[in-house]
Amino acid sequence: MLHSLYASNQNHKIVVHILDGGISFKNRLKLFLLFKRLKFKFKFYKIDYSKIINAPISNHISFASYNRIFLSTAISNRIDKILYLDCDLIVLKDISSFFEFNLENYYLGAVCEIVDEETKNRLELGKEFHYFNAGVQIINLKKWRDENFEKILINFINQNKEKIISHDQDVLNFCAKGNWLILDFKYNVTHFFYYPDKYPHIFFNIQLEEYHDIKKNAIIVHFTSQDKPWTLESTHPKKDLYFKYLLSYYQLFFTKLKA
Repeated sequence: MLHSLYASNQNHKIVVHILDGGISFKNRLKLFLLFKRLKFKFKFYKIDYSKIINAPISNHISFASYNRIFLSTAISNRIDKILYLDCDLIVLKDISSFFEFNLENYYLGAVCEIVDEETKNRLELGKEFHYFNAGVQIINLKKWRDENFEKILINFINQNKEKIISHDQDVLNFCAKGNWLILDFKYNVTHFFYYPDKYPHIFFNIQLEEYHDIKKNAIIVHFTSQDKPWTLESTHPKKDLYFKYLLSYYQLFFTKLKA
């Protein structure tokens, strides 16, 4: 993800904020070396989970999934807006347009995720509210701080454990309902778009032309299903993108490092 971000945004000065929920020394060293190569400025933030010790986790989902709820207090007060990116995605284009959205009245901007009625009912969304994918968000940190949104999120986790299945994504959707900006699908093209036989354009309530345009002009491709491109059995139609940036990442590491 980081190398694709670099490759697609070389005209920008990028600062990467790493939310550290237990990164090993070996992996921290890899990140230090990568940032040196990419000439990214970076900061690490150790996350304290003591306030959400009873939050639901699973075999493959740790407390680190809840990292983003601590953004407004972890990140400097001088930063009012930040782009959150999951690690299982590829950035294909310039990200500057994320920062042009007017978020004054919104906690965040994100892309709709298509979910069943049971999910919407569980989170009390009803027909009038949408559900978003939390892996790509442009976040209004100022509004989070002004309204103590972090406390709202933490209180929901501690008081509504039975409502939470998709971890912090459910938490954010419940607490931000009606107060988030819907972004075009191209800002977070999830796996649904790459299986047209199962999820045709009508699944997204859009026209066929728009459906093709979203895939053609994707800004971010997000590997949201269990079919991750780094698994041997992967059949994801866009797994070549992962290997393209994996290869260029290794090539970068094995070139001579300039002082």
